[in-house]
Amino acid sequence: NSQPQKIKTAYLVHNLVYVPLKHNGAVLGILVVDNRTHQVAFRESDLRVLSALAEYAEIALENARLFAEMTAERNERDTILRGISDGVLVVDNDKRLVMVNEAARDALGLQNLSLTNRPIREVISQPELLSLLESSANPVSEHIEFNDEQGRAWNVISAVIPNVGMAVTLHDVTQFTKMERIKNDFVGTVSHDLRSPLTAI
Repeated sequence: NSQPQKIKTAYLVHNLVYVPLKHNGAVLGILVVDNRTHQVAFRESDLRVLSALAEYAEIALENARLFAEMTAERNERDTILRGISDGVLVVDNDKRLVMVNEAARDALGLQNLSLTNRPIREVISQPELLSLLESSANPVSEHIEFNDEQGRAWNVISAVIPNVGMAVTLHDVTQFTKMERIKNDFVGTVSHDLRSPLTAI
């Protein structure tokens, strides 16, 4: 237009071009370029350049969307793992740590270590747990118990995850172990205290 006009804009323009940002046939948005100062029409070569820019913009937007989704999923996963009171470890098929939640870090004394992708032999010292993690992939769940340096008792259950490796959960059974010991002590004491009167009778 020889005189600037408002063409789908809140300001005056001489001419205007729209280029769709398409992904798999769907329009994600529109690239809008306007000319506010010169009475020069957009040419076919301009349209080709803008179409190329639109393709790059679409790729950037799609990558940003995928990255945002991945970040949200990772944050959600991390939040769930932090909320689980049991320890959780995941190792890959090369026996490298993939995931360790805070409860597992506390159980194994790994608070200040960077653990991702490290071989399990470099970070785990408990022989029973290490033997379980290094065992061949057994589709049947296995479980062991071990005591840590603080005297806490842990019940460990492992499960093989196809195409990933192995997941292990650590459950603190210290309280149950104490109760079992108290029960055994009580039964032993009662048995001993009753033995003498029964013998006399």
